Amino acid sequence: MIPVSHWPASGPLHGREAKSAVSVKKITAVIARGLLFLFLSFATAMPVLSQYQTSTILGLVRANGEPVPNARIEWTQDGQLRSLVTDSSGRFSFFFVSPGLHRFRFTHPSSMEAGEHVALVNVNASLSLDVVLRYHESLTGTDTWLIREQPTTVPVLEQPERLITFRQIESLPHSEHLWSFLNHTEVSVITDRYDIGGLDSNRQYLFGVHGSSELQNQGILNGLNVNNPSNLEMLVFPDMAATESIIYTVGDSRTSHSGPGGHLDFIPKTGGRELHGQAQVFFQAGALQNINSSARNRSFFISDSDERWRHFVNGSFQIGGPIGKRPWSYFGAISVRDLEKWIRNHPVPVSGNLTQGTFSISGRLSSRDQIGLFVAPQWSHDPQSDASPQITRESSIDENQTYRSTQVSWTRTFSSRSLLDVRFGVALSDLTSGIQPGARGQSSEDIFAGFAVYAVLPDPKTEAPLLGLLNNTRRGPAPLAVSFNAGSSQTSVAFSTVRDGFWGSFHRISTGVSYRRSSLVQQSQVVDGVNLLFFQGSPNSVRMLNTPAQTRDQTRQLELYGFDSLSFARLSVTIGLSLDLSRGQSPLQSGLTVNKTGWANVGGRVGAAYQFMNRHPLVLRAGAARIYDQPVIGAWTASNPEGVGVRVYSWNDANGDRQFQEGENPQGLKVSGSPYTRIDPNLKNPDTTELTLGFSQRLIGGFTIQMSGFRRVTHNLMSLVNEGVPFSAYTPIRVMDPGSDGAVPSDDDQSITVFNQNAETLGQDRYLLTNPPGFGGHSEGWEMKLFFSSRKIQSEAAAMRYRAVAATGPGVSALENDTQALAGVFDDPNKAILARGSTYFDRGLVGRFLTTADFGWNIRGSVIATYQDGLPYARILPISGLNQGIIGVLTTQRGPGEAGSPLGPRGAHYENIDVRILKEWLIGKRKLVATLDIFNLLNRALPTVQSDVTGPTQYWRVPLRFQTPRSLQPGIRYTW
Repeated sequence: MIPVSHWPASGPLHGREAKSAVSVKKITAVIARGLLFLFLSFATAMPVLSQYQTSTILGLVRANGEPVPNARIEWTQDGQLRSLVTDSSGRFSFFFVSPGLHRFRFTHPSSMEAGEHVALVNVNASLSLDVVLRYHESLTGTDTWLIREQPTTVPVLEQPERLITFRQIESLPHSEHLWSFLNHTEVSVITDRYDIGGLDSNRQYLFGVHGSSELQNQGILNGLNVNNPSNLEMLVFPDMAATESIIYTVGDSRTSHSGPGGHLDFIPKTGGRELHGQAQVFFQAGALQNINSSARNRSFFISDSDERWRHFVNGSFQIGGPIGKRPWSYFGAISVRDLEKWIRNHPVPVSGNLTQGTFSISGRLSSRDQIGLFVAPQWSHDPQSDASPQITRESSIDENQTYRSTQVSWTRTFSSRSLLDVRFGVALSDLTSGIQPGARGQSSEDIFAGFAVYAVLPDPKTEAPLLGLLNNTRRGPAPLAVSFNAGSSQTSVAFSTVRDGFWGSFHRISTGVSYRRSSLVQQSQVVDGVNLLFFQGSPNSVRMLNTPAQTRDQTRQLELYGFDSLSFARLSVTIGLSLDLSRGQSPLQSGLTVNKTGWANVGGRVGAAYQFMNRHPLVLRAGAARIYDQPVIGAWTASNPEGVGVRVYSWNDANGDRQFQEGENPQGLKVSGSPYTRIDPNLKNPDTTELTLGFSQRLIGGFTIQMSGFRRVTHNLMSLVNEGVPFSAYTPIRVMDPGSDGAVPSDDDQSITVFNQNAETLGQDRYLLTNPPGFGGHSEGWEMKLFFSSRKIQSEAAAMRYRAVAATGPGVSALENDTQALAGVFDDPNKAILARGSTYFDRGLVGRFLTTADFGWNIRGSVIATYQDGLPYARILPISGLNQGIIGVLTTQRGPGEAGSPLGPRGAHYENIDVRILKEWLIGKRKLVATLDIFNLLNRALPTVQSDVTGPTQYWRVPLRFQTPRSLQPGIRYTW
């Protein structure tokens, strides 16, 4: 960690520092203008790469050893029939194929038969086909087509972490919840909830990638950004049943070059030249589910599963096809998810439902011009959001949310080597959050629930009342209900050209420009504006909130990019630059606008790949990048003067009624929130420097191995600095820590230093949102994947070990222990104690195993086995008797961190095995498919969240949440 004494107090820059800042700002502005001119000149001078059609198909058609000219190759892409014709030498090529699974059809006037080949086209890759037309095959007497995929010597430079096709979605066990599916199939994805059988599949999750903040993940639909301005969720809820493919990358995508997190590109299903459709339904219920309370859980008086189904119904219907005889097609889908589940300690079940609609239409205006329309309305109702064993039903939130997305596109194909793509989209989401109708009184919350110090080691068999304090720790009305109206509109223009170069090379040159405007309006409310805080069952303090409150914040982002990918016979090189111009502001209800802040950021990347050998190609890859953060509107919300403000008082419950009345708040302790915060006019946008190195090699027997390593360093992180109460306003004192056994006296007792705030500074807090000097983080690790492919078996084994280190506050949730948690270590010196350690999504070691096998008789089976190290763990010690009231401090470094062992303190690991058995019946061109999924096959009950306010050893790592039990999910699908 950075010593407290080495963190200078933040304030205005003076003298040489101010001149330096002005010089840097002028230089940045000059560079920005120059790049803007360069990009605009380049973009208008030549056509360049489409935003999402980045792959190539090429090959040769032969017959009797001679080339076959005028052979036609057809496939469906974006709902339209695409076609090529071989030249005089029998060759064909097209450079703008959408990634995914395609069915290619080959015909020739000399033959009455057609050949078909289904192939996976990867991102930024070339699919090379060797096609042989055999006339009057001796065995059948008819013409046959022999189509084989040929290896290419040009190495793929930038491979995505994963390309998920609809075929994989249909083959693997899942509940059609994107985040759960990614968490179980991709080693670099860690979600904030470990959901197995879809028990929380009606809500979006937070997830972390390579140590970056969850606020830096990007959702991209049809090439357009659909992130909520807060970046905590997307403005659409992805419908996997209506998705053709998903491209998952880290730190960059084909359309957005800011944001170092995970980038998810969604390509929805489209219509075609033939009528087609699909209907499916999946079902789970309590009768198909086990109870998985382990012996250890029962020792803590936990006799039931954490969550169990009452029922879960997930169904969808799809239809698509041509519109008359014109070159137009349509696709429509509707999906419905209805769930009801039991939560232990809750007397009645909680429920939720989700309805998703998708409609698209596309067609040709001419042989070169294609347009498309995409509409996706969605509705979600979560009547008891956040309910858990710790949060009672009356303290949950009643949420209704709508999503609306509309997009239009125009694509002009100049030739097989040149293409123009123009897109416009609007995405909106409205969330209405309400206090539960039956909730009365003032909200109550236990702080540091379950904390106790005993003269002897406690025995949980005799401490049922104490362990019961870990349940129902939030009671009464919800402490805060936040509603919002979020919107985003984006326009993008991209061009592409593929040019021949020197020495047999060719260039894939791409430039583009996009403009995005986002707005977030938030409304906050709480009953009586009061939150009651209890410690060890007794009244402790009270929060006073200035609700109802409403804020409005806006951001604008202009991004320009240019890339050149140069490919030789065995070498591929790419170099690119991106210019990001971002601005944010807070319009007030008075009509004034405050917090106007803007950035001009220049990022980019370089990379190279070289292939050795032909028979078993070995490809070496290396790259370097500088990636700027995607602007997050939270920076403006945190400093909006019309936002929620919190005043904390000590609470003297003189009459003992456990309800707050005026006069029972004798001493103000602290204030916080946006009314007490201002934004630094010189605030910088954080950036990440990334280095990568890896290789892949095709081995004998259908095996392929891939391995890569990365090192990332993040600079200029933001934090709130307490200007009103600086670190000099605290006095260090020594307190006794009972150690990990929770008992005094014992051998592990120790004396630690904490900081007592000077009484005269209580309630004087005033905050500056800035970039504290030296505040950053880093992550590093390696990832290895082993693939096996044969005619009947496809398998993948993957492992990843990494660590992510930064200085964050003592909270343990995903939003608190994150590199972009603004209320961090510069607010209070007690938060700086052992602050530099592992961040929330650091899991140390993660492993996955996937396999799909064809058993014959149209029966297939698949298995997903996963392993994850547990959450970074650190014991929190509550300290009472200080002027500022009770606080919690870390007594150990969270996780391995910078100076810890490779393992470090962590929660328990998670394990899981899911299985799918699939049987198909072919009825002409129709297909009936029956599936049976078994989630958590071994019925494990490993804890996913544990109590951290007592000892990490002995009896006190009490499970607060644990894996859901074994569940059977039958399903049926009919396609035509």
